[in-house]
Amino acid sequence: MKNIIKLSLLHFGILGLIGYLQKIGVKMTGNTKFTTVATKTAAMTTNLAALESANTDYEASKKTTDQLMTVRDNLRITTENSAQDLATAAEGVTKDPADLQSGGWDLVSDRTPVGPMSAPANLSATSGDSASEVDLACDTQYGVQSHIAETAISADGPFSSFMWGRNRVARRRDWSAAC
Repeated sequence: MKNIIKLSLLHFGILGLIGYLQKIGVKMTGNTKFTTVATKTAAMTTNLAALESANTDYEASKKTTDQLMTVRDNLRITTENSAQDLATAAEGVTKDPADLQSGGWDLVSDRTPVGPMSAPANLSATSGDSASEVDLACDTQYGVQSHIAETAISADGPFSSFMWGRNRVARRRDWSAAC
């Protein structure tokens, strides 16, 4: 026998599903046409109440998580500022590296050149958001914050250089450069 009831539940979000099934639960409960399925109506409305309660708890936990993340992030800023104040104060007491290290501080070392970096691995280019842009992506290279790219109308040049920075995305680096 062909089903007559259209029960397209998958197209509902949680709140839409709850609202839709609440309407059915109200109309089925006590309906004299459907006394033989009263236990199934009760089971559905019980499960629906549990779903609504679980969804309410979930939504509250999202708000709580957002609030806790804000508190955590604000405390990080406050703590970083306190650490900077303490570092400045410690340097005001002494500039002796051994004394500062005895306080647990890491010290700035002289910069030493690392030499030329290797070319980016797995470099790819795709169309950017506008006609004058290109999006570049390559594998992450330790210590690299930006690249200097050369562009030219032909492979023989003349070349012009520009630097582009990075936005880290997962384990790859993606850049967007306007030409």
